[in-house]
Amino acid sequence: MGFCFGGAMALQAARAGAQFEVAVSLHGEYPPHNFANPAPWATKYFVEMIGYDDPLIPVQSRNAWMSELSNVTAGTNNTGEVQVWLKNVHAFSIQYSATFIGILGSVSPAGRYGDNIYPGAVMYDKATAEKCFDKIDFLFQKYGLIHARSVPANPALEEPRSAFGEMPDVVANPAPNLSPG
Repeated sequence: MGFCFGGAMALQAARAGAQFEVAVSLHGEYPPHNFANPAPWATKYFVEMIGYDDPLIPVQSRNAWMSELSNVTAGTNNTGEVQVWLKNVHAFSIQYSATFIGILGSVSPAGRYGDNIYPGAVMYDKATAEKCFDKIDFLFQKYGLIHARSVPANPALEEPRSAFGEMPDVVANPAPNLSPG
């Protein structure tokens, strides 16, 4: 499981033939695929979770993720998915400190990203983060990596979370379908 650059590295490892039961990329950038894979795709389930308005993962990259996952899993028992969360930008699952948000804000200022206006291109969203971590726990349990799901899947910092970039007026996204299969 990786966040941002770590998510991109999860994809690179899967491309290299890593035999993961489950690989997860949370707002991982899509690294160019300009080399032959050294081994066949062996990751059983790959999930990429990205924000619809993430300026670091433009539509072309999002479409490339979906196309690549479809191609490498075709004709195999392996599968994957790309979850796109509306009203989210980059790092929606990370509770950065106010200091780090300030540093990132200097290079990713407030403004319009995609279809919405945000205080910056990096912003934590508790509701989306909890849904993502619940989905991750579900997959880890389904594939035998954990025995029981944690509740809540992503324990949040105490209130107020405004210092961590959480927007109070973001409408909660619908819960993902967590049924097996």
